[in-house]
Amino acid sequence: MAHKITKILFGRRFYLVVQVQSAVCSIFRSKIFLALKFLFSVFFIFVTNLLCAYAKPETDLTLVGAARYIDHDSVFYIGGLYVGEVNLDRYALLADESAKRMQLVITKKKWTKRSWKRYWRERIAANNQNPLTDQGTLSALNEFSGLVRSELLRGDELVVDYVKGKTQIYLNGELAITRLGADVFNSIALTWLGEVPPSLEFQNNILDGSRSQFWSEDAALLGRYKHPENRSKVYSQWRTQEKRSADVRTLAEKSSEPGQAQKQAQEVSKREFELRRKREAQARAKRAREAERKRAEQALSQQKRREAQERREAEEYYLQYLQWQLQKAVNLSVSYPTWAKNFGEEGLVSVVVTLKKAGQPDFKVEDDSVYQPLISEVLSAISNNVGRLVLPAASTAESWSFPVSYLFSLDGVAQAPLIQPLRPDHLGAEAGNAENSQKLFAEYKLYLIEAVKKQIIAAPAVRVSRARDDISVRVCVNSLGEITRQEFVTEPRQKNLRKSIEESIHKASPFNIYSASLLKVKEVCAVVQHNIR
Repeated sequence: MAHKITKILFGRRFYLVVQVQSAVCSIFRSKIFLALKFLFSVFFIFVTNLLCAYAKPETDLTLVGAARYIDHDSVFYIGGLYVGEVNLDRYALLADESAKRMQLVITKKKWTKRSWKRYWRERIAANNQNPLTDQGTLSALNEFSGLVRSELLRGDELVVDYVKGKTQIYLNGELAITRLGADVFNSIALTWLGEVPPSLEFQNNILDGSRSQFWSEDAALLGRYKHPENRSKVYSQWRTQEKRSADVRTLAEKSSEPGQAQKQAQEVSKREFELRRKREAQARAKRAREAERKRAEQALSQQKRREAQERREAEEYYLQYLQWQLQKAVNLSVSYPTWAKNFGEEGLVSVVVTLKKAGQPDFKVEDDSVYQPLISEVLSAISNNVGRLVLPAASTAESWSFPVSYLFSLDGVAQAPLIQPLRPDHLGAEAGNAENSQKLFAEYKLYLIEAVKKQIIAAPAVRVSRARDDISVRVCVNSLGEITRQEFVTEPRQKNLRKSIEESIHKASPFNIYSASLLKVKEVCAVVQHNIR
């Protein structure tokens, strides 16, 4: 009777346990021992269930696909996707509220902390185009991308589970992150199922394993996988080491720093101090160069010294003016990427720009440890504006090198103020011959017409319009490429076109810069016509 009750209450998987207990206790025939046997069996099954509750959640899930992430001929991991409801497409799968699971088995010998963090942040940002507003979800994704404190080794296992309305993330069977809702799971799953997967082959294989040539091998590995025993507590070890390091730092701060207020003041002024030290070093170097020049000039006549000084001032002015023009254009063009803000990324991007009279310009990033999308944003702004710089024809230099920088600050710290360099008196007013000015003006006007027309065509309302319409717009820009005036010469007959076109044109501002003194104008105006057919 006890066997039947146990089988009904706890299922077949513990029935064998009860049978073993029965064999052991069969030597006892008294009613007391039979009762004790039954109670011991129930207690044993209860404890086993309790222990199972602390392991990874066991749900009735089916492995529908497996894929290998390969980069530079190196297999980083084998991924598996488990679902409770099969035969769903990727969108229905994400919307489904039943249990689901992502499993990753690391196959690369070592996966570093920095590489892991960059991989997941870039994948999550690329596949989640709509910015997340829930701070809990953002915090969990930030924690997930920073999960690795040292490095992952071959054989480590990561599991992302969604079950009973919450997302749980395990590293080698150890619970690391828990969040209510499916937003965290779906944001991570989109790196496989979204518009920018590791590859189209990866996405096809993860949705339907039968398409993969390694399906049998990978399915067998994932289904019975057990991580190495010596890596079972690696996450706890990382956290313990972090706490110890934090305690050591706290103790050192308490024993060595003069006070909390002074510490905060030092942290706030640290960046200004570094910049000031750099400026002072530059000033000292400049003074040293000046002293060297003066010693060399003592042998020259007064007239030669004056001519040499004027040439130096001219070259220095040309360099500073090129730097000022490009830095101002970059400050106007750069925008802070939304996902970089969400992930708390900031830093100073500094690029050394080298312009040449003959040849293409060179760009060299001074510190590549800054978040890569921030560096790309600055390089894009430089590339878009450097082609419009007019190199000084009177200069004897063959190239000009100078730094251009942009500060991405979560606290909203303003960019360093820009001061336009003063043109030396002996150079007189900047001028160019009339023929050259007209040529430059015509080139820029043609560029402006093409740029504005491109924005008109790209306007959403224009793209979907099916009616014939004639549009004519006058646009004027200053030397920094900023729109000073914009008006319709010929109004569109469809009212919704006006607002859409205006917004599309303003979105492209600022346009390329130009030299007002060389073109001999304060602004360039162009009338752009477009016929919708």
